[in-house]
Parts: sequence; C-alpha cells; structure tokens
Amino acid sequence: MKNTTGNRRIVADIRARIASGDWAPGDKLPATHELRDYYRHRYASPTLAIGTVERALNILKESGVLRGQQGQGIFVEGHPTDETT
Repeated sequence: MKNTTGNRRIVADIRARIASGDWAPGDKLPATHELRDYYRHRYASPTLAIGTVERALNILKESGVLRGQQGQGIFVEGHPTDETT
C-alpha cells in the first residue's frame, strides 16, 4: 500500500487522538469526507484527496486499531501501539 507523507500524518494524528482519549474503543469515527475536510483545514492542504484519507484508514484497519463495518462506518477497535506506519 502506498504510504505517503499525507497518509502517514493522518495515521499518526488518529493514533494520537485515540491514545489521548479523544476516541475510545467502540467509538465511531466521522465519515471519510468529514475527515478529509478536517485534515484539509488542519494541514492547510486544499487538494488533500479522499483517497489519502482512505489509505490512512486502511493502514489503521490492517494494524487492528480500527475496524470497518459495512454500511455502519469505521470504529475504534483498540488502542494503538507505539508502532509507526
């Protein structure tokens, strides 16, 4: 999977938000387009593509931090490890 600076920053930020308690296991994350808009603003990157956010979410799903539920959304599965991706 392509691991760009954009999705690495998003992965790191989501991991940090979970570790700090902003999102706890079982919490539903905002919709992908809402996360894209948030990170466009946060990183002053008006061209941030939704695909970048989707790749970051997939990295976190593959590592067991998040889980997707068809038709329901993406949920926090557990606390992130110190692993960096």
